[in-house]
Amino acid sequence: MTPAAVNDIMEPESEESDAPDAFSFPVGPPAAPSKQALDSKDALSAHLGELERLEDHNNKKHDQVKEKRARMDNKIQLKRAAQDTKVKAIMDARSRRDERIKQWRAREDFAFQRFRKEFDEEETRLRRRLKNLKRGLPIDDTAPPSRRVSVNSMPPPGPSYSTMPPPAKRHQTSYRRPSSPTEPNLE
Repeated sequence: MTPAAVNDIMEPESEESDAPDAFSFPVGPPAAPSKQALDSKDALSAHLGELERLEDHNNKKHDQVKEKRARMDNKIQLKRAAQDTKVKAIMDARSRRDERIKQWRAREDFAFQRFRKEFDEEETRLRRRLKNLKRGLPIDDTAPPSRRVSVNSMPPPGPSYSTMPPPAKRHQTSYRRPSSPTEPNLE
């Protein structure tokens, strides 16, 4: 591994730090002396002294293990905070890039839509000119197309009714249809 790879904050956490070393375990009590060895007062005091020394040693060792754990936990927290910061920066950069891409694509799409619209307008204008040429009409596009209204399609002069009553049938010359069902036929 290169030195840069060793210090990389994005390096996955190894399991080595979780494994306790031999220093992490307490030292067991010494082998119990035989009953004959503990018959004297001095032998008992010496054995009690040995146990106290061992207890002090294990307490000191336990304190050192706690300090080591605290340092390791602090180091892990700092590394994770740095990783979180880096991941957040990466995600923010991705979202900014995605937004730039979205805006760029929207501009491209708008340009293509504008081109298609202009193209369709030009095509429509040219087809109109061609149609006018075929009909022998002026080619000028600025003049609005004049509509000739045929005489046959004009309404007849006089008052205009929305509905004209139908003509009377031959055998009902004097019959007039009532305008409403309640109105009597007086003719």
